[in-house]
Amino acid sequence: MIVPDRAGYGASGKLTVPFSVAALADDIETLLAHLDIGSVDLVGLSLGGMIALEFALPDVTT
Repeated sequence: MIVPDRAGYGASGKLTVPFSVAALADDIETLLAHLDIGSVDLVGLSLGGMIALEFALPDVTT
């Protein structure tokens, strides 16, 4: 199980620019690539759910 901090929360640094759900989904993609993980089951609540949907279906949610 991987439970990353979203940018601006937890131990992650403070955001200095506006963010989008697409940018946060890109952060997840970058993390998974760094960890060399090719397939995942994502779970999210509220904004986390929106990020998971954007990650899974970027062309549908934009």
